[in-house]
Amino acid sequence: MVESSLISYTRADIAYAASVNNGNLQLEGYTNADWAGSLTDRISTVEYCTLLEGNLVMWRSKKQSMVARSRAEVEVRAITHGICELLGIKIVLIDLKVKT
Repeated sequence: MVESSLISYTRADIAYAASVNNGNLQLEGYTNADWAGSLTDRISTVEYCTLLEGNLVMWRSKKQSMVARSRAEVEVRAITHGICELLGIKIVLIDLKVKT
């Protein structure tokens, strides 16, 4: 279980997804959403990355399978993907007995 987490909005082009830090290793996730960025099909792209102690451990850029109806919808999707990856890495670290 994540001991402490924070979800906030920092800039118009980057949403800060989450940070986990209880005195040991710091695990951070960042997300970005490009609403209707493709000029040919208006499909949005979500990007997210995870850092452990400031070192990049995972990065992904994914074109969505359907057109988003609003900027908020695609931003929520990006944050959801980012948090899922963040929690997945947290579970792996717990399985490896690494204190985060």
